Amino acid sequence: MSFRPAGQGDLAPAGERAKLQANLLALRLLAALREQGRPAGPDEQAVLARWSGWGSLAPVFDPVRTEHNAVREQLAELLGPAGYRAASRTTLNAHYTDAALAQALWQALDEAGFAGTGGRVLEPGCGAGVFLGLAPAAATELIGVELDPTTAAIARLLYPDAHIRAESFADTRLPAGSVDLTVGNVPFGKISLHDPVCNAGGHSLHNHFILKALQLTRPGGVVAVLTSHWTLDATNPAARREMAALAELVTAIRLPSTAHEKAAGTRVLTDLLVLRRHDGPAGPDDQPGSAQDSGVLAWERAVPVQVADPTRAVAAASPGGPSVRPGRSGPAVNEVFTAHPEWVIGTPDVRLAQFGPALDVRFDGDVAGALHDRLRQALTAAGSRPNWALFTPPSRDATSPGRVLRQDAPAEHTEGHLAATDGAFAIVVDRQLRPHEVPAPQAPELTALLGLRDSTLALLTAEAANGQDTPELDGLRGQLNREYDAYAARYGPINRVTVRRTGRVDTDPTTGGQSERMARIRPPQGGFRADPHAPAVYALEHYDATTGTASKATITRGRVIAPRAPPAVPTPRPGCYQRQPRPDHSPALSSGPHAPRPAPPESGGSPLPPASLTPLSSTGRRRSPQDRQSARPRARQSRCVAAESAAPSPAHWQTAEPTRSPLATPAAPGPAALRPEVPGSSVHYLYLQHA
Repeated sequence: MSFRPAGQGDLAPAGERAKLQANLLALRLLAALREQGRPAGPDEQAVLARWSGWGSLAPVFDPVRTEHNAVREQLAELLGPAGYRAASRTTLNAHYTDAALAQALWQALDEAGFAGTGGRVLEPGCGAGVFLGLAPAAATELIGVELDPTTAAIARLLYPDAHIRAESFADTRLPAGSVDLTVGNVPFGKISLHDPVCNAGGHSLHNHFILKALQLTRPGGVVAVLTSHWTLDATNPAARREMAALAELVTAIRLPSTAHEKAAGTRVLTDLLVLRRHDGPAGPDDQPGSAQDSGVLAWERAVPVQVADPTRAVAAASPGGPSVRPGRSGPAVNEVFTAHPEWVIGTPDVRLAQFGPALDVRFDGDVAGALHDRLRQALTAAGSRPNWALFTPPSRDATSPGRVLRQDAPAEHTEGHLAATDGAFAIVVDRQLRPHEVPAPQAPELTALLGLRDSTLALLTAEAANGQDTPELDGLRGQLNREYDAYAARYGPINRVTVRRTGRVDTDPTTGGQSERMARIRPPQGGFRADPHAPAVYALEHYDATTGTASKATITRGRVIAPRAPPAVPTPRPGCYQRQPRPDHSPALSSGPHAPRPAPPESGGSPLPPASLTPLSSTGRRRSPQDRQSARPRARQSRCVAAESAAPSPAHWQTAEPTRSPLATPAAPGPAALRPEVPGSSVHYLYLQHA
């Protein structure tokens, strides 16, 4: 039975110590349940529900914090190496939503029409499943996606009726348009996940989640998520334009900066966005920058605000810190809040943050109650438009291919991959395994071809992984030969063709002679040719279409993937400055703030910091920026740069046989190695050889 929290009191506690103790209890219980192989009972679910993740407990994973050594030892024992690494990665954005905010959102969505239509609900980045646990009865199917495997395991025990997927949302394989409603609190972060399908623009983490949620939500469906205020306030509107091409912004409610302090232990400015997928292609009125009479919101631009009275912010700033002068442009605010100031819960303000002025919203009342009221009013106003409704029933049958969630294909299987399971066949379509119908006479041959494909790939993988001809390779090659011989004996060459008359005649333009055109017909082979690895199987033989015979390819007799030779270590050429230890300095004075600085080579003068050296031209004069720009290609052929990122220890620089020729070959890698400058590399100290 699924757990149903009554409020935040049943979920993560407040305070670092209380959260840490609750997490340890949940981990011990999780380990016991796994060992016993049974589900959690109601009392055990109450313990697991107190799990808060590690977003507000980042100091626990900091090795410098010695007071947490005992806790780290317990976590290493309970989680194991892989689980510990996964938990430490979640400290950046594993902040869970207050149950009161989730309840307010669900109540407003139910009142806006979800109670009547219902449907499949997706929560990306679900954590322990706050939104899943508070979902109304209209949510007929629940799907949660959580990166941290420990948190996903706890969510499965709390909500056994939901489908919890322990994976990155970037790797989630669901058919496009298969979800009716997406809710949740997306993770924030100025990082970009690799997702060429749903995040080709390389947008930040929170925008990526919203864009992918929109693509997984059906036309006419709704995406209602909490996100960073930078989704709307970023000066670059690229992400908002992509969102507007998929959906209409119905409303945006800005929460106070303290809305998540109790549950997540963090102060952050967030917005609740309600987006409705377009029923058809986006038109001109659906662009985020056009405020039409139809009621479509303008939400593309973010305009800097004027700081009129920053007295309170300046007074709170630390001495010597940044300041905000009256009349200066402050942080940017999306134009949607200028048009609808009632959508901001609290008083907008500007505070001095670490990197300068930052937006702030102050509010002392009931945030959850205010969120429900503002959201209900905004959705009611949007629903008053003619021929418009926030929630609409699915326009297609619930059993259509786009609506049915089948077994996920393994991550290594690309689109079109064929698989044989229990006498049936499946194909990867839209990242899911779907039935592949094969006529009964072709099924045995397709099974044999799939076996050849798997044996070929296994042999190629083994050759690439090991440069030695091991018995394992001999065994894999022998298996491939046996399978090929069995196939050829039963069906003939893999690339075989049959010749058929077409009834057409070709005329030779030179001699005028005529010949009948013949067609070469390949066997269907159960559709094997569509498999992405089929070319590797067809390359197992050399087929002669004239005689209809084939001979085995080289892979059946020996290695076809040569082992990679280790890179040669080059030696430095004359003319590249080498770092040598100074014999007149003892180890005690070789480092530290009082250690002498290195002198430029052949300077003969007092030591100078390397940063004060600038390149000289061949005439000895100091070059201007224009000269350096024009001579840059030539200069790269005569200089060496130090590859160290830290300040060098006392050393002098020597050169043997100074020359102006060729680009110096880099020295062997090492902390003191010098190498020619490479575009894009870090350059800290530059010495130009000159006459």
